[in-house]
Amino acid sequence: MTLGLLSDLVYLDCQHNLIREVMDYTFIGVFKLIYLDLSCNNLTLISPYSFSVLGNLVQLNLSNNPHLLSLNKYTFANTSSLRYLDLRNTGLQTLDHAAFQSLITLQTLYLSGNPWTCNCSFLDFTIYLIVSHLDHPDDQNATCTEPPELVGWPIAQVGNPLRYMCITHLDRQDYLFLLLIGFCIFSAGTVAAWLTGMCAVLYQSARRKASEDQPEDSAQDGFPRLI
Repeated sequence: MTLGLLSDLVYLDCQHNLIREVMDYTFIGVFKLIYLDLSCNNLTLISPYSFSVLGNLVQLNLSNNPHLLSLNKYTFANTSSLRYLDLRNTGLQTLDHAAFQSLITLQTLYLSGNPWTCNCSFLDFTIYLIVSHLDHPDDQNATCTEPPELVGWPIAQVGNPLRYMCITHLDRQDYLFLLLIGFCIFSAGTVAAWLTGMCAVLYQSARRKASEDQPEDSAQDGFPRLI
């Protein structure tokens, strides 16, 4: 059945099926949809504009789709009424904080059971979790699996240590980069100093030759000219 024919639909439960993909404008006709449950499927892909017409959606459940490895930053761009979002056990490793900028009414967010990679690209999202004051009922179970020094840390609390690692802390690559930059600056300074010294020597040599030639000319000018 085409969903476009169900214009008054407000509740749609699609859990425990074999859905693999949700494509753009799948829900084009169900503008009044408030509740959508896509949990316990085999989702591997949600196209960026799959929920673009669901401006009235309040609750969305995507949990228990272990092969859903990523979400586009435009996935929730138009779901501005969303209050409840469940992303448990989806296989997500990272999230772009830009995906949540439109969710100004979001109140409850579930994130546990995912292999979160808490690297520098994850920093903005962890800061979002701190400043947004969302309700995280499962925050103690939503933990980092990488890097080793942050394994087991709740992602809602990892913002400050991750900020230290990514902004104020220098690793081996940073030191190598600084060493390379220092060597380049030193080499450039040495070459510039050598060129300046060469120019100074040439200038002094030219002045000395000019001063040596000047007395002879002036002495010849002092004798009376023979007629």
